[in-house]
Amino acid sequence: MLRTAPCWCGIAVAAACAASLAPCLAGSAAQAAPGYLAEILFRDDDGVLFLAQAVLPKAQKDDFSVAAIAFGADGKYIAPPDVGHMRREQVITASGAGGRDLPAAERTHLYGVCSERADVPVGQVEVRVSDMGRLGPLPQKPGEPTFVLFFTGSPSSAVFRFEILKGQAEPLRQDIEHWRKRTKAIAGELLARRAWVNEDERRLAAAAHVLRDPGLIGDLHDKLEAWVDRGEDWIRQTGFPHHLLDALVAVGPAQAARLMEQIAARPRQAHYLVWKAARFARRVGLAPTRDLLLRLLDEPTPMRQHDLLRRLREREPSVPEPVCGDGMLLEIARAFRLDPAEFGMAMVEQRLLDLADRHPLSAQDADRCQTCVRFKSGTWIMPSAEARKRGVEAMKVWVGRKSEGGSP
Repeated sequence: MLRTAPCWCGIAVAAACAASLAPCLAGSAAQAAPGYLAEILFRDDDGVLFLAQAVLPKAQKDDFSVAAIAFGADGKYIAPPDVGHMRREQVITASGAGGRDLPAAERTHLYGVCSERADVPVGQVEVRVSDMGRLGPLPQKPGEPTFVLFFTGSPSSAVFRFEILKGQAEPLRQDIEHWRKRTKAIAGELLARRAWVNEDERRLAAAAHVLRDPGLIGDLHDKLEAWVDRGEDWIRQTGFPHHLLDALVAVGPAQAARLMEQIAARPRQAHYLVWKAARFARRVGLAPTRDLLLRLLDEPTPMRQHDLLRRLREREPSVPEPVCGDGMLLEIARAFRLDPAEFGMAMVEQRLLDLADRHPLSAQDADRCQTCVRFKSGTWIMPSAEARKRGVEAMKVWVGRKSEGGSP
């Protein structure tokens, strides 16, 4: 059998060609995977507007954290919220505007971006708000940024902006001028896409919540008003517009209470307002929301019952079925830091402990009840129909008295 010997000169030529092509191939790979600048606008619980920044791809594929800055009306720097993470000492970066040495921006893990994970498709990016995430598109061409608008309904919202990097991105520093410039520019870009924003309820809710633009808030109101004017059949098919209403509760004017009263007049939708109306009243005051709250205090729609409440009603049949009016009373008490017990409410867990001699609890249930009572984190109910009547009347008196003098 004849064997052919390897041609070492041919291998050498191929290696030389490969070496000469390496820079070209590296350049092609760089063009195929460009760098991206990610910028995020979000607000904290006090409504402070933050600007966050990150460069993609990141060195660590599971790193979602971003640098973020904000400033108060007095011009003082505000550190970003970062629950569960310890602050690190900040290092001084290169000189900022006017030759000032500015500290690096601090980081947050509550809002973030990442494109390096194996489960993120090519051309996509994963954005996160707290422990919730979704995918969005990365830009395809320089100068054509993409946006991802995130609304969770808490409401915690964020506006994510992505653009292809043309060079090296400057690290984010505690620079108030840069914060002013970029927040204004990003808001302007998004408002120029108002029609696109209005195509989706969550987009509109997020944009209105973050930007606080009067036009977008007006769009929220108009869409909800159009929803109220629809018939019941259409409403059953489309569902309740939670995102729009949550955003209106967070940023809408006091006059929005009239629209909420129209929603409350619908027997099948009134119960959705119980948890939202109290937050709205806390923000805009009791005077404009008085009629809304009084109406919801009388809402008879039944509420869900968890297992401990069901067991209590089996042991104590005089305990009435919970209704949304009870929930409204409890939410007003929580919003204005009142004691529910002063309005006749009782804690399910305490009642079960009181009945334990006749109706023993398991060790696990007893520990659960004792913990809830100790930290006042249990389930509040009306222990009787008479207690409900007195409690609701007492809360109506409180709301009426406080509304005459404005927000407490």
